[in-house]
Amino acid sequence: MSNRALRLITNGLYLVPWRVAQYQRRVPGIKVVAAGSAKGRQFRQAVPVQREMGWVTAKRGALILSERELCCGEWQIPLADIQAASLQPMAGGMVLKVTTASGLYYQFGLSSDPAWQRQTVLPLEIEPRRELAFSKLSAGLRGLAWVFLSISLIRGVLVQEAVLYLLLLAFVWLWISRQLLSAVQQWRQKT
Repeated sequence: MSNRALRLITNGLYLVPWRVAQYQRRVPGIKVVAAGSAKGRQFRQAVPVQREMGWVTAKRGALILSERELCCGEWQIPLADIQAASLQPMAGGMVLKVTTASGLYYQFGLSSDPAWQRQTVLPLEIEPRRELAFSKLSAGLRGLAWVFLSISLIRGVLVQEAVLYLLLLAFVWLWISRQLLSAVQQWRQKT
């Protein structure tokens, strides 16, 4: 599926066009520069972007960038309060990282959208595209899933269960194996 199609679907699910219209009614005369569906996280200290459980419970909503502020639900971050902002592209999307003068750090996971890179109201550092790192918990859970799927595949082959079920398990096993290899390579690069 293309990035554009995925963006249209997620923007529809998160009611982004309706949220933008609602925002424009609330603050008439303020131009909306970019908007999109997002997962947002707030921290009291800088945290690296990585695969971890925090994204599962992240705030979901429409992220709106206007001439005046960055807004996601009840989070309203005036542009004047933003000390640094960077955009980190990655497979299937990008992460907008924001540091404020009040000492708060935000990460917003977005679908790929050139509007965020073209906008000029929020000075952005565009970081090089890279793969996300794994948290220890994420790597551990993937390892457990790999072991479970390996045992299921071996059992299924031995008792010759349904072929479609085995193919599905093999596909998931290969995908998780690829993810685990990536996590091991990232860990080796750190040490």
